[in-house]
Amino acid sequence: MTNFEKLQKWLIHTPTGRYVLAQDKIFYHNCVQHVFGYYAVQIQFAQINFLNGNKISQHYVLGQDITCNLHFLPFETNSVDLIICPHILEFTDNYYRFLEECYR
Repeated sequence: MTNFEKLQKWLIHTPTGRYVLAQDKIFYHNCVQHVFGYYAVQIQFAQINFLNGNKISQHYVLGQDITCNLHFLPFETNSVDLIICPHILEFTDNYYRFLEECYR
């Protein structure tokens, strides 16, 4: 079981985790509800939809719909309109490289 899967399980199945998840969902809903475009990507957490309320119809979950290395995302430059990364920086060994790849 990966660290992402452990965190997802904790968020869904524990009282404290559900509280944190509820706060996260409110935060992401407020951030993404007015973003428009063609493609949105949520990185990890396949069982939790952080893109709820977003206007982008084509949304994918990295780790469920797309499998890849976080440091080499399989997208063309400037092809994704929205990327959300809930709790990802805590688990990546080179967060600077990861953020560069998201920016690309």
